Amino acid sequence: NTFRLRKIHDHIIVCGLGEKGYHLALGFVEQGERVVGIELDGDNSKLELCRELGIIILTGNAADTDNLKRVGVFRARYLFSVCGDDGINAMVGTCARTLSLQRKKGRLTAYVHIMEPEFTELLRGEELSMLYDKKFSMEFFNIYERGAHALLSAYPAFPVQADVKGTGSQVIIVGLDLLGTSLLLALVRIWKINCEGRGIKLKLVIVEHKIEKHWSKLVQNYSQLGKLTDVQLLDADTDFANLEQLVSADEQDVKTVRCAYVCHDDEHQSLVDALKIRRLLSGFKVQVVACTNQESGLGMQVSAVENRQVAASKLAFFGLIDNTCTPDLLLGGLYEILARAIHDAYVQGERDKGQTPETNPAMKPWGELANTLKSSNRDQALHIGTKLQTVNCTVGPVKDWGRALFEFPSDQLEFLAEMEHQRWVDERKADGWEYAEGEKNIEQKTSSHMVTWDKLEEKVKDYDRDVVRNIPSLVAQAGFEVYRLS
Repeated sequence: NTFRLRKIHDHIIVCGLGEKGYHLALGFVEQGERVVGIELDGDNSKLELCRELGIIILTGNAADTDNLKRVGVFRARYLFSVCGDDGINAMVGTCARTLSLQRKKGRLTAYVHIMEPEFTELLRGEELSMLYDKKFSMEFFNIYERGAHALLSAYPAFPVQADVKGTGSQVIIVGLDLLGTSLLLALVRIWKINCEGRGIKLKLVIVEHKIEKHWSKLVQNYSQLGKLTDVQLLDADTDFANLEQLVSADEQDVKTVRCAYVCHDDEHQSLVDALKIRRLLSGFKVQVVACTNQESGLGMQVSAVENRQVAASKLAFFGLIDNTCTPDLLLGGLYEILARAIHDAYVQGERDKGQTPETNPAMKPWGELANTLKSSNRDQALHIGTKLQTVNCTVGPVKDWGRALFEFPSDQLEFLAEMEHQRWVDERKADGWEYAEGEKNIEQKTSSHMVTWDKLEEKVKDYDRDVVRNIPSLVAQAGFEVYRLS
């Protein structure tokens, strides 16, 4: 292993080979990537499976800098820390950042898993405020938050463009554990973006043990919940049977009930409650989704038996690890989301000017965009923190979703636009571009815009100004807001 590790480069390091780490490593191997794993528990049953896949394993503490050096952190492309302890994962990220100073080329991107969603939000706010670094970037992620979005993609709660003006309960959520809470917040954010202007609230039925206590804490942390939702709270210990009464109270209301999500951390409890709901609502066209760790085992057996019965309500299973611990989902993290949003804003701006993908190749859809242009958008996203710090601003999780977006004063807007232009010039120079008069030539890598700010045309300056104006909107799409430090 020592000899193989000395030779390996541009590889993926996975720290922690439990269910999450193993599933992630397997996904990369299936994509033809070279993977190295670090696992503290030498008796972990997944280690032999990893070795059979050709994964190089180092047994030891992933937060030990010597171990990170042994697995070639200086030459790796990505590092994922999915150990079972938030503190260890954070330490791995910190050690990787320190060691990245010795990198000779390329950037290491570290993805650090944090179990507690609120802590993840706070750390991600810190992440967005970080200074630009050519050698290292770090993203904090939470599988429950990612899982909530994947769940809503697979089983949408409501058709955004449809008529949802009924008076019945729109969505049923059973369980306000980690996934259930993330699902609730994701639902409300989607509703605010797409439906708030219609003057209607998102109608919810939420079932949980000691529900009043859970709901009070949520409303305290997210004040807009009460303004955007119409909620029926049911205590799981005493009110479960009332669910059928709520749904069947008015025949017209049934049409607006499309999904019931069962989201307990306890997989067995999710299965039990999903079966209860399916039988209670067997006469209605309601999709019941039981959230489990993986789409296998008991859940699939129950599904096979239940769905053979003739009933309107359907039972489905959503495997959290199967649907979140995948390379594509985790690599599409915060900065990737921001980079795509930057590209979308650019395309819309060019379209407003009458440009088309034929006249401007940079307007192509993200999937068809040249890698150099994708990298440019990612660099712009990574530079947001540097710009904000320069004008004494930072970002934090959105608490009041009704608050207006931050606006930069005109002098700071101009200052940051000049900074953005210089970042673009430096990026182009690093890629071999040079100044030349006339139209931009992609093949020869020449542009007339590679000049200082004072020599730049006003219409080009306006593009850089728009980049800065869009920063509050961009970070808002990721659930954050810009604010000024006192």
